[in-house]
Amino acid sequence: MSEAVIKREKSVGRERIILICMFIVYAALTFIGAANHELWFNEGQAWNIARDNDIPGIIAQMKVEGHPPLWHFILYIFTSAGCPADIMPFISWFISCVTAALLLWKAPFRPVMKGIALFSGGSLFYWSVVSRSYCLIALFLVLIAIAYKSRNDHPVVFGLLVALLANTHIMMCGLVGIIGIYMIIDLFRLWKSSPMKKNVLRLVGLAVAGIGVIALIIPLIGSIGANDYTAKKVGGLNVTAVLSNLFTVFGDITSAAVFDLNTLISPAVTLLLCFVLGLAFVAALVFLRHYRRSFTMLLVFTAFFAVICNVIWLIYPPRAEIFVFTFLTVYWLAVESEKPVYREPKPLNEKVSELGAKLIGWLRKIDKGFDKSFCVVICAYMAATIPMGAYQLFSDYAKDYSYSKATAEFIRENLPADSVFVTKYDSGLPAQYISYIPEYKFYSMTRNAFYTYYDLQIIDDEDPIDYRQVYEDLKGYEHLYLLDFSVYGTKDEASAIFVRNGVLSQWISQNDKAVRIYELDLEEDVAQYIEDL
Repeated sequence: MSEAVIKREKSVGRERIILICMFIVYAALTFIGAANHELWFNEGQAWNIARDNDIPGIIAQMKVEGHPPLWHFILYIFTSAGCPADIMPFISWFISCVTAALLLWKAPFRPVMKGIALFSGGSLFYWSVVSRSYCLIALFLVLIAIAYKSRNDHPVVFGLLVALLANTHIMMCGLVGIIGIYMIIDLFRLWKSSPMKKNVLRLVGLAVAGIGVIALIIPLIGSIGANDYTAKKVGGLNVTAVLSNLFTVFGDITSAAVFDLNTLISPAVTLLLCFVLGLAFVAALVFLRHYRRSFTMLLVFTAFFAVICNVIWLIYPPRAEIFVFTFLTVYWLAVESEKPVYREPKPLNEKVSELGAKLIGWLRKIDKGFDKSFCVVICAYMAATIPMGAYQLFSDYAKDYSYSKATAEFIRENLPADSVFVTKYDSGLPAQYISYIPEYKFYSMTRNAFYTYYDLQIIDDEDPIDYRQVYEDLKGYEHLYLLDFSVYGTKDEASAIFVRNGVLSQWISQNDKAVRIYELDLEEDVAQYIEDL
């Protein structure tokens, strides 16, 4: 055996050990995070929808939620089996570990780049510990990147992966749409040179992807107008607001991905860093233009993401992290399946100054090494997300993430099993408590209805509460309690909706973010409101 072969085998062996160690560390850190994590209201909302609906009911609810139903279908399997809400973080943890293993052993990157991607903010916390559909997006992006080079040999499998990606989150539909267009182009391009069986399979794969998109679109028709938040936001848009949101999208992504929308750094420094790091995406797109098909994919994905997440909706940290990860996975499929196109630039005009010539020459040199340049930019950006992801993970170790479980345990230990909890403000916050204590009843004064998850349908903020209906709905219950939420205010700023002397709970929280529980007497409290009316 030659010395070169021996060295290569040793190098492969060392790399394998490094990858195994990285995976073990990652799996252990995120497992501890999942074990300590308490659901917050978006997690509880999805769990309760899956638990309290059948399949048609879940699909019907998606019009108001504005999300594809795939994640809820997965949760439905566990809720139907009678699993408690505590299992939810372990679902996302397991999916994220599968994604991590595929990334480490299948991606065509060096171990350093793999490690940075693995421990970036999204993978370390926002998808693996916080249990939402984003873990599915990362998984299917990786699977599509792996399958892309053989997509024409296994078109049905590839079409299924595209269909599944479409049903993870609406923000991925730009990427799904452009991939679908390229599937059609490949079908026509290879039709004459391929046997009929292969053409039929490509047609089937395209049909599967198309059915997946249709399955996404049908439940979401009219969802922008049906959802209270999006209807109000879209209703208030004008040309200036739309252009502003599109122009600042990279900075907003940076603010969410790197700083988690909150930072101890001064606003001026934060704004400057967001601008500088936001330019990294522009640079990445410029470098990737040599892979023309992949460049088009990222361009369409970016445009669609900007409209969905920064015009119609909001950019949150997990969505921003997915944006960064999509750049990485599209580059992955580019280097494995596409030949880059690079043309030497024309000689500089003699009129260009010496300084200008040096600057242009330096930029051209960087662009000529576009593969390395792209990797450096994306690695630097992903590395910038690690501190906030690690901070959130270790904060989740050290203290309650949402105090939902602590509140639920307080209720279960101190209040009767037939208690009814009443909320005045139309808030989704109780969903995170209901996930842990489904045996208790919750009632919304705003909606005049019992509920287990937040109703996102449009409601007129000016409509007065129908206290007469509240009285009729609750008069048959003996143990009534009012939940008073103070999520963004302080303890001193929070006020009881009904001012009574008997506050049953102490302030159930640290950091002045909590819920307070009061006795509610229909005759003294609600009846008085009716009389005042």
